[in-house]
Amino acid sequence: MGMGCAETARVRGGIDAVRTRLDKVQADGAYNCAPRELAVSQAQLEFAELELMQGMGSRARYHYALAVENLNVAEQKTDPEHCLRVVLEVVPMQPPPPQACSDRDGDGICDDVDACPDHPEDYDGIDDHDGCPEDQDLDGDGIADSIDMCILDAEDFDGFEDSDGCPEWDNDFDGIPDQLDKCPNTPEDPDGFEDEDGCPEEDNDGDGVPDSEDLCPMVAGVAEYEGCPAPKYEGVEVTKSHIRITQQIFFAYNKATIKRESFQILSVVAQVLKDNPEITLSIEGHTDSRGNANYNKKLSANRAKAVLDHLVKTGGIERHRLTSVGFGKEQPIDTNATAEGRAMNRRVEFVRTDETSH
Repeated sequence: MGMGCAETARVRGGIDAVRTRLDKVQADGAYNCAPRELAVSQAQLEFAELELMQGMGSRARYHYALAVENLNVAEQKTDPEHCLRVVLEVVPMQPPPPQACSDRDGDGICDDVDACPDHPEDYDGIDDHDGCPEDQDLDGDGIADSIDMCILDAEDFDGFEDSDGCPEWDNDFDGIPDQLDKCPNTPEDPDGFEDEDGCPEEDNDGDGVPDSEDLCPMVAGVAEYEGCPAPKYEGVEVTKSHIRITQQIFFAYNKATIKRESFQILSVVAQVLKDNPEITLSIEGHTDSRGNANYNKKLSANRAKAVLDHLVKTGGIERHRLTSVGFGKEQPIDTNATAEGRAMNRRVEFVRTDETSH
């Protein structure tokens, strides 16, 4: 997780201050009185500085805090008068001449008492008398300190970055501790919907439209309206092939004059067209089987044209989106043997001609 510029500057300044304190406590003799704390603080500070350069702000703060913690202990243990006196007492002592004993690894411990005569002691304050370098494991997590980035904090072995030796309390850096996070390796998307479970909800309303593309992410809708509910039009249904009306369009008897009672349903059709500018229509007129076929076909064509003109002039729809045609009695949808069937056959249909309808 990244940090802001101000926070980065604060941590960088803290690292510089700790380095100055480390130089002082080392000069005061900490390598004699607090060698372990001195070494740990120096190592943690190097980790913090490296992570800061890599943009790993959270990890940098963590190791910086460990560096400060161990430095504080080192300063408490280091009394210059005592620790430097130890140095002064040691300095005059001369190592035994090389010929006094064999010391193949040159660590100052004779081979006959050196448990590791070919590997020099590392003098890290841990079993320095046995002649072996101790790649110890101070936090007991099974990861040797030489490759453990958090030598004082045991790895949590949760399947996430388990080789670095550091416990990752929040694997995905979403601010929700892994013990409470149902998706510990996938960050929460703080969008105001179930943000406390630690899991990203890619489709909050479950409408099949991803939130990243959903203009109404909290309300189920349809893809056609970018995840928002389809508009509800009274008396009108929009399908892939038609704009269907639930009532007839009425005309004056034997004429192409639309009756006033049909103006309302046509205004709803016009609203559908305004809300869906991609829709184009073929307005199709039909009659029943009574009367002359040619006359009926001409009447149905005139009525379809009257509806087109009404949508253009009164509804404000662009003329290029509409065509009209009359089929007369050629395409019945019910029987012409009954009055009810003939009434169903006398109709105007709105057939979609845009690409979506194919």
